[in-house]
Amino acid sequence: MSAFRTFDVSTPFARIAVADTGGARPAVLMIHGNSACKEIFGRQFESPLAETHRLLAFDLPGHGASSDAHDPETTYSST
Repeated sequence: MSAFRTFDVSTPFARIAVADTGGARPAVLMIHGNSACKEIFGRQFESPLAETHRLLAFDLPGHGASSDAHDPETTYSST
């Protein structure tokens, strides 16, 4: 992947792991599907897109480097 930093964000739902190329360029937020993680976007982080845009990807609760949800009933509900 091109230059990026990883960090955690604490939320009321879980600790969320984030990858961010940073910068003041237009941002692209990448959200993975079920049973995946932010690393699924490795090709985008290595592509020319990373030179023209700020790329952000994160692990949903219970995926990748993020923690499990503090309250699964609330966090994993669609209501």
